[in-house]
Amino acid sequence: MPPPPIPGRLRLALVLVLVTGFVDALAFARTGTFVANMTGNTVLLGIGIGDWSAAGAVPPLVAIAAFLAGSVLAAAVRRARPRPVAARPVLLAAEAALLAVTALIVLVAGTGTPVRADRYSVIVLGSVAMALQTDVVRRVGGVAVSTTFDTGMIASLGAAIAHRSRAVAAVVGPVIAVYVAGAALGGLAARTDPRLLALAAPAVLAVLAALLLRRR
Repeated sequence: MPPPPIPGRLRLALVLVLVTGFVDALAFARTGTFVANMTGNTVLLGIGIGDWSAAGAVPPLVAIAAFLAGSVLAAAVRRARPRPVAARPVLLAAEAALLAVTALIVLVAGTGTPVRADRYSVIVLGSVAMALQTDVVRRVGGVAVSTTFDTGMIASLGAAIAHRSRAVAAVVGPVIAVYVAGAALGGLAARTDPRLLALAAPAVLAVLAALLLRRR
């Protein structure tokens, strides 16, 4: 018997977490700061404060502030377009545009150590983009998911294992695995030449936005 088809919403979530892992790994390799994993940035901020180090505290603080601003913007889009089918293409198109600008900045700056302006441009644009993505998919088949952070997903998987809930595990398990795969690809890209590969993420998101627009 062939395996059951993957639901469309889950397919969308898997593509998005692949992009998140890829972008977050590239951004961290480039700037030492996460653009999606705000839990990690909160820890980095605390370490920087504890060390009395502005150089250690300011970048994660900027990322957190940018992610918060992106979340406000995403909520505004949702309010203006209450139907998810109308909001998703807008959010994905905006995210793709922000990541495309980020990739161009990396292309122009080259592979050396980023200067201050380059570093903070990547952090701000990447964090806003990831915040916009967070609002694209929040549930798959009644199961809460996140496409930009994994802590809650790992907790959900643990609860699903404890309660023997195959339905929940079948959603959050693949999401976590693909997140890791995306980060692995980002890590490999960072070790080679991330400049052209950085354009892959906005290209994928632009295609997704176009497909969702066609289905409206």
